[in-house]
Amino acid sequence: MKLQQVKVLKEQVDVAQQKEAVLKVRVQPWIDEAFYINADIKGKLVQMKVMHALRQGFSLESEHSVERVE
Repeated sequence: MKLQQVKVLKEQVDVAQQKEAVLKVRVQPWIDEAFYINADIKGKLVQMKVMHALRQGFSLESEHSVERVE
């Protein structure tokens, strides 16, 4: 009886592992795109912060500088 249970459990594990592999293949492109979009947004935020700092007249070397950049 135990041998039969072990065999059934192994088959269930094999099926579950196969499903997991299929899901990983299908989901990975979405994960990659999400990382790309996230990196793009972070890059744009950095650009916006730099532009804001320049428009406010702050030196980029120091956040507390009040010197005008012209």
